[in-house]
Amino acid sequence: MSREIRIGLVGCGGIGQHLISYLPKIPRARLTFVCDENADAAGQLARRLSVAACATPDELIGMPEVDAVIVGVPQFAHKEIVLKAAARRKHIFCEKPMALSLADCDEMLAAGARAGVKFMVGQVLRLIPIYAKARQWVQEEDMEQPLGIAVTRSCYSGDLFGKGWRLKRELTGGLLFEVNVHELDFMRHICGEAENVFAQSRKVFDHSVEYEDLWHVQIKFQSNAIGLLRASLSACVGEHHFTIQCPRGTITNNTPGGILSLKKREGAIRTVTEDEIQKMEDGFLWELRSWVEAVLDDKPMIVTARDGRQAVALAEAACESARTGRVIPVAA
Repeated sequence: MSREIRIGLVGCGGIGQHLISYLPKIPRARLTFVCDENADAAGQLARRLSVAACATPDELIGMPEVDAVIVGVPQFAHKEIVLKAAARRKHIFCEKPMALSLADCDEMLAAGARAGVKFMVGQVLRLIPIYAKARQWVQEEDMEQPLGIAVTRSCYSGDLFGKGWRLKRELTGGLLFEVNVHELDFMRHICGEAENVFAQSRKVFDHSVEYEDLWHVQIKFQSNAIGLLRASLSACVGEHHFTIQCPRGTITNNTPGGILSLKKREGAIRTVTEDEIQKMEDGFLWELRSWVEAVLDDKPMIVTARDGRQAVALAEAACESARTGRVIPVAA
């Protein structure tokens, strides 16, 4: 198929602008319209990119010159826009998290399926080069099925989370929805479907964020693997690393300088340096290119809406576990 895909952007904030910055690098993808509840922001972006601005998402979705929609608004508005786009048979790229409840995710999935549209959720972490390389090693290096994964993402993010909608639990879903659906998706990507979750959370800092800023989440996978996520917005010393343990070896980036390492039970340690990692395809470009090729050429998507749904299922189960103190099954 040689035609192009004409794309409308709903949400002209940071993530929306970041996503559309990749479209010129993707053959047959063209931005045609933008909209935002902040009309000035939409107008400024439209003028800079020489496209048209719409007053509302409904107007943009109804445009015959729009074949597909990038949903770059905050997560509390995802469901409404996705359902409207599906009703008009527009293909959909929705930023993470897919929604703030599993029930909403299922409603969105059903709408996309009825419409027959390509529906991707931006679970990009698994495509970021260092994470993608780790997955490649698991698959290609005769490591056997992973049996342990530990991921840490901790920092102090007072600037980003100190104002606006990100303060509110009801608008963000809390830390696991707002941030760590990425890590939860990566853990599932490595170990397969989750069986159950046990989680604990605390609020360490007395600040204006309404939700807990420290989480420890334990996951039992159907493969018999075990996982641990440590996530925090209140860590004065930041950490961002992971370790994957397999019967025949270990993969980790828990070393200075962003080095990814593999050590088998027999043989010397192998490393991939940050310079080598940077030569791999950018994760955001990869996901958007895959979505465009799915729409135009019916190729499989590298990340699907169901992947987005399962990340929400893990986050929702963890929140229920922390609230009740019980081990919670993860919805299939």
